[in-house]
Amino acid sequence: MKKYLSFMAVALFMATLTTSCKKDDDDKDDDKPIEASLVAKIKSTWAVDEWETHDFTYDANKRLTKVENFWLTDFDKAFTYDYSVAGKLSITRTDQDPVLYDLDAQGRITKEYWSSDEWASYEYNADGYCIKVIEHWDGVDHLKWEYEITNGNITKHTRYADDGAVNRIKTFTYTSGDNVNNINEAINQSGWKTVSGLYGKTSKKLVEYLDYWNGPGDEANTKRTNVSYEFDAKNRVSKVTRAGAGWEEIFEYTYVD
Repeated sequence: MKKYLSFMAVALFMATLTTSCKKDDDDKDDDKPIEASLVAKIKSTWAVDEWETHDFTYDANKRLTKVENFWLTDFDKAFTYDYSVAGKLSITRTDQDPVLYDLDAQGRITKEYWSSDEWASYEYNADGYCIKVIEHWDGVDHLKWEYEITNGNITKHTRYADDGAVNRIKTFTYTSGDNVNNINEAINQSGWKTVSGLYGKTSKKLVEYLDYWNGPGDEANTKRTNVSYEFDAKNRVSKVTRAGAGWEEIFEYTYVD
């Protein structure tokens, strides 16, 4: 199995400029506008002694320039971002060589280079959502992911094995709450890796739950992940809890301002 997107969007949370009237249409007593803010820190927790944090630094143009990762309280690694070459991005992880990317005119990643003849490429629709991921190796393109978008929300993932067979399908159901701060629950991997302008838009709404199964014929084994949210005094998402059968993970968000 080829490695899949080794750095897959190490970037995070380039906030949108829009604001929302409320977090949910049913919250009649809480109509305070949601603040669109950059995320300063995410704490990810899986158990009492299993948690990590990611701290984020941005430049004057609100581009991500550094991510520092701590396991418990100990520094683990950092990622630094270099945009100095037009149309290019270089991301360097502690003690590793830089990973190079191509950017389009909108600043989105269109190609991640693994070597001179191996890469992953990303395709976007006219509205700015990623709709396809293709890996290139052994001189051949391999379709790995397709995304369906409905009314500004990512509603379905289809994942392909190296032989082209479908081996995972996910569908997403949404709340009526607006996703102002680009909280990601619907771009391949959740959490700090995959939500940013570098990989196109996130869904307009907040995910309520997602169902997934291992492709055609496996529907009877469908599993569900439920997603719940807590909000801070400015109505921004401060905590996301994802839970399935016998497991739970928590993501806590702190903002720049």
